[in-house]
Amino acid sequence: MRFIFNTLFECFVERMMMSLRFVKSVLLLTMLIGLSACAAGRSVVSIPLPNSESNPVNGVDIKLVAVTDNRVFQVKPGVPEVPSLSEDEEINSGIKARAYARKRGDWGQGLGDVILPEGETVVGVMTQYMQSAFQNAGYRVLSEGDAGYDSAIPVTVRIVQFWCWVELTVGLSNISEIIIRAPDGKLEDVLIVRNKSVHKAFLSTDEAWQQCATLGMQEISAKVSAELRKLQ
Repeated sequence: MRFIFNTLFECFVERMMMSLRFVKSVLLLTMLIGLSACAAGRSVVSIPLPNSESNPVNGVDIKLVAVTDNRVFQVKPGVPEVPSLSEDEEINSGIKARAYARKRGDWGQGLGDVILPEGETVVGVMTQYMQSAFQNAGYRVLSEGDAGYDSAIPVTVRIVQFWCWVELTVGLSNISEIIIRAPDGKLEDVLIVRNKSVHKAFLSTDEAWQQCATLGMQEISAKVSAELRKLQ
């Protein structure tokens, strides 16, 4: 009797495990389909700018004299985190300046991209976030025409990486890397800041891409502020 009971129990457990594996597989498949279901075609999606910050009363005066886009785009890269567009768009510098994500299908094939609206660029958005980062770290960011602008420390920012992509079973990921430098002061030594963020999303909708890119901007800005505070 005990043998029969044990056999029935083992069969029950085995069936339950098979059911759980099936459910897990279905959920995973559903997620993969969901992440690629909205992938076809180009999306034009803005990245919200940070809240306007006021310059601190006291602080080192700086001016952002150059923010440049040094991202390297490739045709059919081996990994999805490398910026890429269709071959026809590779020579279009205007589209490159606005692009910040590539949509891909279940097998990694490129299906479309995500770009900023016309008149907006990754440089323009990053400039606003870098200004906010310096202000939050106690620096006074001056614009041309402000008192003290001519004598303010000139700062350059190079965008080495800013890209979003679908990371299967994870969601939408963003990788960012910037290089900050000034000709004198504590920023004379190059400051390199990197960040990777993940926006957990079930569908790769335009809203999800926007949230992923915004999170990436917010986190790289917060890291820059933290590094700048260490230099004071």
